[in-house]
Amino acid sequence: MALALAMCHDDPETITGDPSVIKKDHMTPAERRDLDRKGLAAIEVLSQQMPTMFMGYNYKRLLLHAHRKDCVEAQLVKWLDWTDAICEIKHELFAGNLLFVTAIMRSVAGTGPLKQTYPALAPLLERGDSPFLQLVFDKHMVPFVKKARYTHLGRPHTRQSIGYETDFPLYNAWREVVINDLGEEGIKYLTAQVEGAAMSTPADGRPALSLVS
Repeated sequence: MALALAMCHDDPETITGDPSVIKKDHMTPAERRDLDRKGLAAIEVLSQQMPTMFMGYNYKRLLLHAHRKDCVEAQLVKWLDWTDAICEIKHELFAGNLLFVTAIMRSVAGTGPLKQTYPALAPLLERGDSPFLQLVFDKHMVPFVKKARYTHLGRPHTRQSIGYETDFPLYNAWREVVINDLGEEGIKYLTAQVEGAAMSTPADGRPALSLVS
């Protein structure tokens, strides 16, 4: 069921859009309620358009579980979605994209409340040995930081650099999953430069701002 939820939990965002967690932080209670209503309305629309069953489960029921986080499977998918976001943000920061500094601060700060919100995950988070269940960074995990591992930071990722080990087991495992699951497409995903890539010169002749040094 968790696998099915992982495949479809973001489907309503094709209708509602996907506001960032920082944007949600600044929403008023009324705006949050409106976003919730839009999400439920999107589920109604999708359940009419899509097949009734998905991977052996009722499609509408899956989307409702994902929306409400009212079962342990949906809560696990939420946790993994959160860890994926943290890894993507770290990947941007390691390439020198400092616009993501506030995003990593917010994402890491939200880890504690996430654990409190979903106490049913506690046994798994306490005893699970997967890197995707470990977000801590302490002396037990990392006895000392190896500075030589980070001399390549601040520049766009390359095929070589995405293979370098870091002191963040979660991030290392995330890259490995992307490459192993997606192959060449995954490598392209991890190395393709968007911000700061070759841009056309504006009409005023001034060079375009590069967001990646």
